[in-house]
Amino acid sequence: MDIYNYDKSGVYLSRSQARPDPLETAKNPSKPQYLIPANATSIAPPPVGPNQVAVFSTASQSWSVVEDNRNTLVYSKTNGGATRVTQVGPLASNLTAIAPPSDGNAYTMVNGAWTVDTATMLSQVRTVRDNLLTDCDYTQLQDTALTPAQVKAWRTYRQALRDYTSNWYLGKPWPVAPASTPAVVSNAAPSPSSSAAPAA
Repeated sequence: MDIYNYDKSGVYLSRSQARPDPLETAKNPSKPQYLIPANATSIAPPPVGPNQVAVFSTASQSWSVVEDNRNTLVYSKTNGGATRVTQVGPLASNLTAIAPPSDGNAYTMVNGAWTVDTATMLSQVRTVRDNLLTDCDYTQLQDTALTPAQVKAWRTYRQALRDYTSNWYLGKPWPVAPASTPAVVSNAAPSPSSSAAPAA
């Protein structure tokens, strides 16, 4: 007799042959009885299509056809974060199989289409801006080796950095840092252009 095996979640695995029950069969050899192990049934599963799997319910003693997206790479509609599906069933409403653009910007899905998440991008820009300010704090120290004119130029640049996030838009040019003297070149602030495209 054929039996159909399923895993602990009820997902169909394989077909195999049941072993006869020697004690019960001996009582009535004309009507052999069979041993059905745990996670198995004598009920045949229904046919399934692509990306589908049969799942057995022990409560109803019946099979159902369920969507199967296991091992599919999917993305959060909120932030584009990638993950792989590990369970059967339809995708959660906050997931999509459509990959977001890979241009380094932050995205969120709106009405089925990926849209630049300007709020997240602005937060990332502020982090870059704060790092740039920290990296040139030395230019405003009393014992700096910079000339008064250079200190003023750096002060103007730092104010431009503080103002940068006002009326920010995607692709807005960064302020350009003043040139450093050879005496302080090892402590020079990083180029804003290197930070113009923060990681998503």
